[in-house]
Amino acid sequence: MYTRPTYANGRLFVLTAADIVAFDDGGTELWRAASERTQMTGMSVAADTLYVGGEPLFALDVTDGSEIFDLPVGAYHGSYGAPVVVDDVMYAGICIKEEPGSLYDNYVRAYV
Repeated sequence: MYTRPTYANGRLFVLTAADIVAFDDGGTELWRAASERTQMTGMSVAADTLYVGGEPLFALDVTDGSEIFDLPVGAYHGSYGAPVVVDDVMYAGICIKEEPGSLYDNYVRAYV
């Protein structure tokens, strides 16, 4: 496992180094979504959407693993931890550095 799993609506979502895998309550694999992203830092579920932090932020449909959206954060930027979704707004902790070797600035961004 790459980070802690997330559970919602009878499904367990597990993040590995290369995949996101959904299991039912009996442990049967429902789907596997391969990812070439270099980092995935946490997951959360709201309604029928699995939100994944990292670079880029992205979201998958919980029923079949299809991609809903992809939000690049930018060069030398990344989202850390699991995004939080409240009333159709996604909040994500973002670390930004303007150039290699500089210190990170930390922000919370809201995406509608």
